[in-house]
Amino acid sequence: MFLFTYSASAQKIYSTEQRRCNLKISQKIPTDVATLLDQSLEFLANIKGTKGSRAHRKLFGGTVSGETYCSFLEKNIYSIGYSLTSSDVFASNFGGSVLLSDQVLQKDYIVLASALLHEALHTNYGSHVKCPSNKGEKLKGKNACDNKALSSYGSHYIFAKNLEKHCLNCSATEIESSLELGNHALKRIIGLDSRIRLRLGY
Repeated sequence: MFLFTYSASAQKIYSTEQRRCNLKISQKIPTDVATLLDQSLEFLANIKGTKGSRAHRKLFGGTVSGETYCSFLEKNIYSIGYSLTSSDVFASNFGGSVLLSDQVLQKDYIVLASALLHEALHTNYGSHVKCPSNKGEKLKGKNACDNKALSSYGSHYIFAKNLEKHCLNCSATEIESSLELGNHALKRIIGLDSRIRLRLGY
């Protein structure tokens, strides 16, 4: 068990015409990681879109908008900090405290934005389940899959498809990056029925 403290932290505000997004960010996060985090949160806070799918509204609690994503993160992430790790995990949730590692620097701000939503879901939706053998040797037996459509891995696909269909100010590059991650995350969903439900209802 690891113990993490956030004695040096500050409330950061990510501004949007619709909303102001308040999150507790550790001041101990390295500058390059903090810069990427800022880009990700600015992206989320300034998304403008339409109603979105029913699955999106059920999972995130609202329409495709900065208002929805800021509110969702505020309710489910108590703080964002930094952790040194030798694993390939770049974001993790410990009881509502999300920790980022240097591995996140291998990702872009779209991937991190989607990962923050993923980690926020762990606060109330629980952890992953063990992957079956048909997910490959790298994942087999690891708690790195989900067995429900409305889940942390399912959120990547739902988020991506709703940006594609309903975001009014997302660039083609942002949508493409999000869809690539969403389709990859879909492979972590156990059960054909759950994957079909995601594809049809996103």
